[in-house]
Amino acid sequence: MKAFFYYAAIITSIGIVVFGHFLYQDKLEAIAAESKEHWSEMEAHKMERDSNLSSEQEESTIERTGILSKIAQEGTETVNVTVVGSKALSSVDKNDSFPQLLAYSLEPFFPEREVTLSIVNTEDATSDVTVGEDNLNTIIKNEPDLLLVEWVTLNDFDQISAEESLAHLEVFLAQIEEQLPETTVLFLPANPLADDAYLAFVDRIRQAVEDAGYTYINHWEDWPTPGDKELELYVEDGLPNQRGQAIWSESVMSSLLE
Repeated sequence: MKAFFYYAAIITSIGIVVFGHFLYQDKLEAIAAESKEHWSEMEAHKMERDSNLSSEQEESTIERTGILSKIAQEGTETVNVTVVGSKALSSVDKNDSFPQLLAYSLEPFFPEREVTLSIVNTEDATSDVTVGEDNLNTIIKNEPDLLLVEWVTLNDFDQISAEESLAHLEVFLAQIEEQLPETTVLFLPANPLADDAYLAFVDRIRQAVEDAGYTYINHWEDWPTPGDKELELYVEDGLPNQRGQAIWSESVMSSLLE
């Protein structure tokens, strides 16, 4: 009799284990199915989100205003930006400079295109070097979509006459018009200074540029007024510091969207 109960207990235990095993398997399969369904929902949500983001980016690109709208319609794989200028472009680390900051700001507006940047910096040289063969060839070879020209007034104003600088400017414009007819060309000054001779020189260049039919970005409107003590927070030793480079970039970016 004892043997009967002993074997019965064993059989019952085996039955419980087997039953538990199948119950556990069913539970695992249920969890797996639920997890798969949840994962599928997440994937569907991600695809929908990515699709919406792509649509938003595409719509954003199409709806760009101002000068960027023209560049957005060109449909090339890259947006080539070339910045020409003086030592004002290199008064800080390259990553903090106005051209590089501007390039960073442009990238979100062209999510499907690569923004490339080329800087033609004449450092301390006057505008005769700007229109020299080497620099002009570099600019033309870049085939920029957007050409930003900081005419080197910081170098010219106390070394050559306004008439000489304007003559160099005329040569520059003739070459650009002939070689880069499809390029968007914009002019802009370097940083402001509390120097009457410099301010008058810059104004002569601005007038000549506008008379020639080019857009002149007067980013000085966003700087402290020359003569204002606050300008010293943005300019050191006559050149823009990091703050100056940042305000320069922000102002130009705003102008590109107007």
